[in-house]
Amino acid sequence: MNQDQRREVLAAAAAKIVGQLYPEDVVEFATRLISEGVEVPSLLELAMLPNGRAELRRDEVLALFDQACIELGVVPDSSSHAGWIHARTLASAIIETAIEPGPGAAAIWPLWELTGIVPGTEPSDMLQLYDEWEGSVGAARSQAEQRIRQAAESVVDQATSALKAMSLRADSNPSLIGARDVMPLLLRVCPRFLPKWWEIEAENVDEGSPDGRLHYLDAGDLSRHVVELQLDNWESQVAGFFSVVEQLHLYGDPYVKELATIGYIEGVQTSAGHAGLDHSVFEPHLGPESRRWWRGVEAFWAGNAPTVQPVD
Repeated sequence: MNQDQRREVLAAAAAKIVGQLYPEDVVEFATRLISEGVEVPSLLELAMLPNGRAELRRDEVLALFDQACIELGVVPDSSSHAGWIHARTLASAIIETAIEPGPGAAAIWPLWELTGIVPGTEPSDMLQLYDEWEGSVGAARSQAEQRIRQAAESVVDQATSALKAMSLRADSNPSLIGARDVMPLLLRVCPRFLPKWWEIEAENVDEGSPDGRLHYLDAGDLSRHVVELQLDNWESQVAGFFSVVEQLHLYGDPYVKELATIGYIEGVQTSAGHAGLDHSVFEPHLGPESRRWWRGVEAFWAGNAPTVQPVD
């Protein structure tokens, strides 16, 4: 499978995750891939299905497609990753006139819950632009379509930056997480942090620090953001944050393990206190190892321990 085919499969997988992949398109796509020499068992099964919409069972088709993605080794890293891939696919199609601007804008706007921000906020967000397009005719519609194309260019730029920020390096090892892996893993589950990340990405560079970053400054900003997420009832991203912190505790190198405790767990507890929030609200999200260190930080600040050590 070449790079173009891989990108197409990844785009289709992302469309499936966001609920915008349709059975008849999957069968057609599988048939084309096989004709191009990409053959795995699930693709062959898909290509043998009838291509009429009424004859296809959605659950069966999408389950086969999921299996094909696994067989091909092409699966989005997270729902936010999928959201940005699909936003970029739709925006590119608008720019290339492969889809109409109005319907394209209507499809992009709902992705904000996955991407963490409203894609295409220049010159205006896609929902407002779609409303303008839907209510326009003649020259006004042409102007609305031009504004949607401008916004689509913004979406492509945002998506490219977001996907770069979320990408792990090719030689990353999930069983030994290094400093360079920390922020990509966290951005995948906390995509609402992306605008702040774009502000601090260059600011917190330091050649003398691990992976060339001041990771504890990053942790301070993200810890405050997690408290804001909690206050705004973004429970899924709060839960995602602590799931990654648990991975850092379990699989991080020594620097990352300490960062998970002092940078993130202590950071969240401190930021919660500054915001007038009882940090115990986060405890249901803690994994077993994170909970030990969470208690250790509490014990240290209560004066019950001379250093931060895990408490069982």
